[in-house]
Amino acid sequence: MSELRRWLLPVVGLGIAAAGLWIVINSLGDVRLIDAYSPVDDDTILIHSSAGQGAWTRVTDVTETSDRVTVTVKSFHFSLGYSASVAYPLSLTVELATRLGDRRVFDAHHEVPAAP
Repeated sequence: MSELRRWLLPVVGLGIAAAGLWIVINSLGDVRLIDAYSPVDDDTILIHSSAGQGAWTRVTDVTETSDRVTVTVKSFHFSLGYSASVAYPLSLTVELATRLGDRRVFDAHHEVPAAP
């Protein structure tokens, strides 16, 4: 039984550490504004935003109702040493549960315009 404990304790400890790191990264991310969106097809849109170099940027939530689609984009940036405050454009694909149709797209703060 002591051999099992010696093996199990580090595995459980690593699992707890990984879960804690995941929670910290997801809670520390900055909500990004969305500049525009482009319809790709009936149920896919491309979100246009920006983030700093090396930032991990992702769609964290998509809420769909009959009249709107709300998309939340978060960005997590970690830098050792100097980091320039430069934003780089990026595009993220969002698969919708139902077709976009005439629904409006919102980010966390405002309505997002369609890209020209």
